[in-house]
Amino acid sequence: MNIYVASRYKNRHEPRLKDLVKVLKSAGHKIVSSWLEDPETDTLSCAILSSHALGDKYDLDDADVVLVWHYDVKGATGGMFWEMGYAAGRNKSVMILNPENERITMIFALLPDIIHVTTVNETINALRRLEKIRKKEAEKYGKSVV
Repeated sequence: MNIYVASRYKNRHEPRLKDLVKVLKSAGHKIVSSWLEDPETDTLSCAILSSHALGDKYDLDDADVVLVWHYDVKGATGGMFWEMGYAAGRNKSVMILNPENERITMIFALLPDIIHVTTVNETINALRRLEKIRKKEAEKYGKSVV
C-alpha cells in the first residue's frame, strides 16, 4: 500500500521515524512522503515553501493510508493536522501511531474511523487488516487494488 507518513516537520530526522519508514518499506509498503527528504526550510522563500506544500498534497493524493506519527507534537503548527484532515476528507484511511501514548487533544482524531496504534507491530498488523479489507472491497466492486 502507498503510505503517507505525517508528523511534525522537525521529526523528519528523528531516528525512530526513520526506523518506522524502514520497517514499513520492508513490509512491502511504499512511502509517498516526499517531505521526509526536504531540505531545511528555514531560509526558503514562500514560493518554494508553497511548491513543497503542493508536492505534499500530491503525495497525499497518491496515498492509500495516512499514518500520523504522533510524537513530540507539543507546539506543532498544524501541517500534520491539515494532512490528516485532508486525507479524511478524501475518504482515505487514517491511522495515528502514538508511541508515547500521549493524550490526543485533536477532536477529529477521536472520530471512530481513525485507527489508533501505539507500537510499530500494531501498525503493521493494522495495515495488513486494511489491505484485506481493500482487497475484499475491490473484489466486491470489481476494482483493482495496487
